[in-house]
Amino acid sequence: MQAFRNICKVRTRKLITGLLLGVFLISGVYPIAVANAAPPAVTTDEAVYVNLDYYGIVEDVSVVKSCSLNGIYRFQDYGVYESVTNMTSYDQPILSTDGVQWDLGDSDLQRFYYSCKVKNDAIVLPWSFDVSYKLNGQPKQAQELAGAAGLVEINIAIKPNAQAKDYCKNNMLLQVTTYVNSEDTYSLEAPGSQLQSLGTYKAVFFAALPGEEDTFTIRIGTNSFETKGITMMMIPGTLKQMEELKELKEAKDTVYESAGAIYHSMNDLLNTLESTKEGLNLLKSGSEGVEDARQTFSAGKGQMYQYGDKTLEDITAANDQLEKMIPYFKIAKRMTRDLNRDIESMTNSLNQLRTPLGNMGDSAATVEEDLEDLQAMLDTLNDQLGGTLYGMQAVADTATPFEQTGLMGAGQMAGTVMEYDDTIDSLMAETASMAGTLSEITDLTRDLIDETDDLGDTLNNYEDDILDLLDDCRSLTTLLNTSIDNSVAFLTYSKTLLQASADQLDDVSAQGLQGLIGVLDKGILGLDSVKNIREANQIVKNTIDREVDKFEKENQFLNLDTKADLISFTSDKNPAPTSIQIILRTKEISLDNGEDHGLDLEFPKEKVGFWARIKELFRRIAEIF
Repeated sequence: MQAFRNICKVRTRKLITGLLLGVFLISGVYPIAVANAAPPAVTTDEAVYVNLDYYGIVEDVSVVKSCSLNGIYRFQDYGVYESVTNMTSYDQPILSTDGVQWDLGDSDLQRFYYSCKVKNDAIVLPWSFDVSYKLNGQPKQAQELAGAAGLVEINIAIKPNAQAKDYCKNNMLLQVTTYVNSEDTYSLEAPGSQLQSLGTYKAVFFAALPGEEDTFTIRIGTNSFETKGITMMMIPGTLKQMEELKELKEAKDTVYESAGAIYHSMNDLLNTLESTKEGLNLLKSGSEGVEDARQTFSAGKGQMYQYGDKTLEDITAANDQLEKMIPYFKIAKRMTRDLNRDIESMTNSLNQLRTPLGNMGDSAATVEEDLEDLQAMLDTLNDQLGGTLYGMQAVADTATPFEQTGLMGAGQMAGTVMEYDDTIDSLMAETASMAGTLSEITDLTRDLIDETDDLGDTLNNYEDDILDLLDDCRSLTTLLNTSIDNSVAFLTYSKTLLQASADQLDDVSAQGLQGLIGVLDKGILGLDSVKNIREANQIVKNTIDREVDKFEKENQFLNLDTKADLISFTSDKNPAPTSIQIILRTKEISLDNGEDHGLDLEFPKEKVGFWARIKELFRRIAEIF
């Protein structure tokens, strides 16, 4: 960017110097620009002439206007003028607070010249000047240098004027010139200038870009120092060659924006790379973990082969056992059918017991009822026999022997009956208990028959499902047997393949993982330089920003607009001139009694002819050169 800036600056200064040199040599004679086609109107070329003292302080300002009348002889010129001088005819200006009016009557003039005297601060120049002098390295007053011998140094400091109009700040080019008589000098040094030979004179030209601040130095070794003064000329950059500045500015903007885009893109890339560092560390850690796992696998693959062999043996044995079970499903199916038939036959047989059991139950109930009646009867008889014996005892005490004999016989059926009373009671109790038990057995048998019927119904209801289940189990077992056969074949092949390729894969994976870990190590180490790259990227961006900003701060050259309308120095109300220029000159330093033969735009008051005025104008302008 510094090289770009220097190239632009040097090439631009050379271009401007050449252009200004050509313009400088013809200034005041021809207009600098040509007006575009338009309806007839007065067109004006404006030239500001400024007399400076030895040190660059403004002493006198005049504006010379050269008008192409185009058949128009009455027109208004706006501005604040102290005085106006007709340089072409005897027509008098009509001054007002707004400017000057001209009424040239029925004149047949084609061009019309007049000079306007303005206040020293009326026109804000794009640059201010500070000129200083030295003799043999010692500062000197300008008047002390006339006829001096030695090394004379002239320093011309130029400084942009921030109060100038934008057009002037951005579009006016500056050339600083002086002439040195080669016959009176033995050395000439002017760093950064362009030297041009004009007969016995050496012309020294310096150029400055719009808005540029600089100091120009001229060193003259002489036996008798004199100078016609320092001439400064300012003109707008309106030549066609300047149109390339727009492309240059666009190129600068493109470079600047591209540099910014590259900077941000590079930062994004660096951020992305930096963000991958953690991921690479994790990948490296993972790769190391995989390598550890590979080593573990490599160390344990022998034991895995043994377990694989044992597993295949167990699976094969289990498969053989499954194969043996398949016929039993057919047996279980037949057993289910036979069991169902047997239960059905048993249910039928039990059902045949329903009627006898019912009859037996009824008989047992009848016997039980009869026994209960008999027991009641015996209880009654026993009570009666007891009363009888008690009565017979009482009668026996008063009865006759015969009656006593009869009573004794009766007391003996009755005694016998009472003797077996307990036996009869026990028999009847056991008979009643047996009848009850038989009734319970009958009830239980009936319940058993009912439950057997339910069991038969259940078997009948689930027979088809059980048979289907057995069929499905047989199919599943057959399928498992086939699957296990295939699994055994697959595992056997896998085991063989693993054994055949394990060593090869072990070696290859070891090399690959070690290589990957090495690459990741280098990548991680490389990412440590991201900080340095980011700093270098920042330096590049800062350098570009600084140099571009410095170039733009040093001057306004890239803002020069060759197509911008020219402005009138005296008033914004005036139409745009066809050309403008500013010419300044410091006082000359001469042995001729210090008299300054510089440009004085105040003409003598006596009346002279038109051609005499024109001659005088060009003579005085020519004195500058």
